Amino acid sequence: MTASQISFGHLSRLEPRLAELLLEISLEPERVEGSDFCANELWLRAYKPRLILLVGIGLGAEVLQPVLCSSDAYAIAYSTLYDAMPSCRRCGCSG
Repeated sequence: MTASQISFGHLSRLEPRLAELLLEISLEPERVEGSDFCANELWLRAYKPRLILLVGIGLGAEVLQPVLCSSDAYAIAYSTLYDAMPSCRRCGCSG
């Protein structure tokens, strides 16, 4: 499978926990409404550590779906999930 054939939908069918992460991220604006918020801090603390357990070159040979082990799959999942994060609000970072 080439990089152009990989989509987040395809990846989430192979690894349903990716879709669960996206759903959880989509609920974040409700959790942080009205408060100072740093999307980067939340991403690094709560979501990226879980993402690397699901997709990317660090998974190893025991994975049943080799496409999940590719750097392309990681890049697609990372960008889809991170882009779904709510915007920073009064946090002082450049994000």
